[in-house]
Amino acid sequence: KPLNAQQIGKTMVKYSDVWVAIIAYIWRTHELPVVDRRNDSEVEGRRPPYHINGRQYVCMERIKMIVGRDDREEEEEDWLDELESDGSNDERLDEQQEEALQGHALQLMLALLDHVLGDNEYTSALISGLAVLGISGGSGWLSPLIYTPKLSAVVSTSRMLVLYQSTQMRQEKMDTLAEEEGWGPEDAAAM
Repeated sequence: KPLNAQQIGKTMVKYSDVWVAIIAYIWRTHELPVVDRRNDSEVEGRRPPYHINGRQYVCMERIKMIVGRDDREEEEEDWLDELESDGSNDERLDEQQEEALQGHALQLMLALLDHVLGDNEYTSALISGLAVLGISGGSGWLSPLIYTPKLSAVVSTSRMLVLYQSTQMRQEKMDTLAEEEGWGPEDAAAM
């Protein structure tokens, strides 16, 4: 089936909400201790045994540096105060920081997609996040009719992310050929 990158706004919001939920899950749990499978009684405050590889860790650390806070140092009370504040003292990112943040978020998402599974697919943080999205509040697992659109959102968005990244890489290569090698725009585009 061909990729339809011209999704309507409502669909793109739903698709991005799925990715945001997965990233939020990973962001909130990646530093928690792993659940010990031998002792099921100690599950609260622990995370499933997914693995953050080096590239994913670096992307997350770069994001932390830009947003200016480290969740490990943030106290729960500070978080509640921030939530209850009127937002008048919000620190906004400048345009350069925002662009860098978007680039690092893209790199994190691509790094999550490029996780070697080996013989255990549950070491992937992305698959762990997808599994969490499949849990129903009170009745176990979601119906396939509800869960399948979430999988579709991840697959479609992933295809668009890869396409976007390859377009950016091509543009950077063309710019490099034009600036450093002295190629004309048409010659660089033909590469």
